Amino acid sequence: MVQREGHRDGYYADDNEVSLSDIVRACRAHKGFIVSMVVFFFLLGLVYIKFQPKQEQTYTASAIVEVGNYVTLSGEIEILEHGGDLARMISQVSGVNAQVFPGSDGVLKLEATSNQSIRANELIQKAVDYAVKRHHLVEQKLGVDAVIRSTAMVGDIHVKKNSIFPKDKLILTVSVLIGFIFSAILVLLRGAFIRRRGGVNVDMDGRIK
Repeated sequence: MVQREGHRDGYYADDNEVSLSDIVRACRAHKGFIVSMVVFFFLLGLVYIKFQPKQEQTYTASAIVEVGNYVTLSGEIEILEHGGDLARMISQVSGVNAQVFPGSDGVLKLEATSNQSIRANELIQKAVDYAVKRHHLVEQKLGVDAVIRSTAMVGDIHVKKNSIFPKDKLILTVSVLIGFIFSAILVLLRGAFIRRRGGVNVDMDGRIK
């Protein structure tokens, strides 16, 4: 006898509904196919990783620069140059990322990234030397009698190794998930196609009941 409605022993409890138990039964019935698809997508992930360019290790050097100041004839303290102007000049000349600390026009943070720690350190040192020399010319114009605090680096240059994101593991994990989801969808579509094609119920192996 041909059954037109869903059956609890088949993939689906109802023609228009798919429950979690239906999906589990379908996956168990075709676990060999699903495992094969997962392995296939895993191998695709390995091939993709092999032909991907390797990530280079990078280093970031940083330093703090405090802009110098001087005492005016009226006794007021003025900075030798506005921090924003100096940051723009440093970025243009040395290629270092220079930013003014929020709320402090006279303090700058310098950062430089390179695939060599020595190179990153050199870029920061070059930027600091530029700022010091630039303001030394301003100090000369003010005269020897002026009370001046020169521009200088606060502390030392710090260099840190940047972490490399474990992209290979992520790619393989995503490949396995895609393989499983793709194969599960194919299994469900196959059962639905066979079932609706003749309007009959099928068991977990795809046979007509």
